[in-house]
Amino acid sequence: MFYQSVPDAALIFGMPITEQFQTGDGSGLSVQYFEKVRFELHPDQPVGQRVVLSDLGTKLYQAGAPSINLTSPGACRTINGFGVCYEFLTFYDAHGGQARFGNPILGL
Repeated sequence: MFYQSVPDAALIFGMPITEQFQTGDGSGLSVQYFEKVRFELHPDQPVGQRVVLSDLGTKLYQAGAPSINLTSPGACRTINGFGVCYEFLTFYDAHGGQARFGNPILGL
């Protein structure tokens, strides 16, 4: 199971909050919601690539000006043109970075 293959899965994904179910949009996509992520099942993909994390940041983000501007040398790193800072950067790096979470979509 994908969830169990990730160290600290409860910290990264949270606990399940739904059973697996098919979306109601006619796509036949099976999903399961956890406290922090949504898993998608793609049975047509090769083994090891069938469970994908939904790109919720892109789906839910609404454009607007960031509310704060953080500039602190050493506490931030630019990833894909966006600053990732402080505890967000520490968590991002410690738990899989781009491979697990993708790139940031909002800069501060």
